[in-house]
Amino acid sequence: MTIPIDAHANPSSPAGISGDVAGMLRIIGRGARGSRGLDREQARWLMDHILRGEVSDTQRGAVLLALRMKGETPDELLGFLDAVESGMPRLRLTRPVVVIASVNGARKLVNQVPLLCLALRRCGVATLVIGQEHDDSRLHTTTLWSELHLPRAQTLHEAESLLQSHEPVYLDVAVLSPGLAALMSQRRELGVRNAGHTLVKLLAPVSGPSLLLSGFTHGEYGPMMQQVLDARGRTALVLHGCEGEAVPHPSRQTPLFWVCPPAGFLPVAELAHDPAATAVLPPLGTDLQASCAWTRSAVDGDLALPTALNRFVALICDAVHAINLQVAEVDDKSLP
Repeated sequence: MTIPIDAHANPSSPAGISGDVAGMLRIIGRGARGSRGLDREQARWLMDHILRGEVSDTQRGAVLLALRMKGETPDELLGFLDAVESGMPRLRLTRPVVVIASVNGARKLVNQVPLLCLALRRCGVATLVIGQEHDDSRLHTTTLWSELHLPRAQTLHEAESLLQSHEPVYLDVAVLSPGLAALMSQRRELGVRNAGHTLVKLLAPVSGPSLLLSGFTHGEYGPMMQQVLDARGRTALVLHGCEGEAVPHPSRQTPLFWVCPPAGFLPVAELAHDPAATAVLPPLGTDLQASCAWTRSAVDGDLALPTALNRFVALICDAVHAINLQVAEVDDKSLP
């Protein structure tokens, strides 16, 4: 099948787009045994038209469900990411920032993402949290963030200003990519997450140095996300997080997949299991007020940080320090 990706194509023709999407569905929608993956250019073309709203609701839903059942390939994720990032603005920063996509939320255990960001602020490390409003049964970071009165940016300029002051900042994904936000919102109609929820975890919309923290739930996604981020040359830490968020679980080994670690930094492969730490991470789940009170108590020092989270903070600070040294070395070499 020839995909219209060059100047000879007519991407404005709805009939042409529909026919090509149907052809792609014949590739990815043939079930567990018959389905094949799209190549990177095909995936980019498909996602580009989806993001621009040029694919019908029926075909968009069919694509998302077919990918969900088949499972995305690294080439497909790279092509989708090419499309998402091609028109995405970037934050202009002069110091390294930690980027965290938080779209899973808490179901059983307390949501640790705001606490992680506050602990990093205490160490002088700024964090950018990218998320989305949800109306499901989980306690999402955006809700807890607001209850804790943490900074939310409505514009890129506002986010840049806050991050330069070492503040943790929440930014809705719609500010970066309305098309990706709409794609993720399809979960309400389809009942399951889609490729958009993986793509948002691969974004680091910063023009300067950054460390991306990306969590996953299903084991096969760790090495695949590592492969995709490595192909992008992005400094990142991918981990089997707590309920899918980019924070360590308190009572199990947490595998860590490093991507392009900074020079001079020795990455570790996992955070050690600490059975005694479960007592300091209560099963608050979706209880907003209890989660807020627990987070404030940990920030104020009335409660100790969960052991695994404390180790995680130290690890991130070491990585950011190494990034700073690497940036300084590059700057010194560029001087006349």
